[in-house]
Amino acid sequence: MPSSETIKQLTDPIPVLIPLVNPNEPEALLAELHVREGQRVTRGNAICTLETTKSTAEVLAEADGFIVGLRFYSGLAVRAGETLCYLADNPDWRPASGETGSVLQQESFIQHPEGVRITQPALALARQWGIDLEQLPRGR
Repeated sequence: MPSSETIKQLTDPIPVLIPLVNPNEPEALLAELHVREGQRVTRGNAICTLETTKSTAEVLAEADGFIVGLRFYSGLAVRAGETLCYLADNPDWRPASGETGSVLQQESFIQHPEGVRITQPALALARQWGIDLEQLPRGR
């Protein structure tokens, strides 16, 4: 008979949260996304790599399942505690409408040039002041 932990993992989607990588920086750069929507992963697989000014961390799958409800893409600044995606037993499962807010699904998201590191507040200011993101420095 499966344990209650196994049953929970197979029936309840597990939110994958952005961890606090550096206590002095609640935001991190989603440097690399190692998965795609609907991809099957096993426990311990790398889901993404996060970077702050002082450290790098990988977010690993806590259980076997499918990546669903992916909310962000590489190059975005993300905040600790935000839901990156869910691990579900079915690739067709979707979060309730109030839980989505997906950057990937919004029509109005702004792509920024490859290598530009920018936080969401800085991106909002750049848009407000009409700053050309192509002119910003790249990399670290």
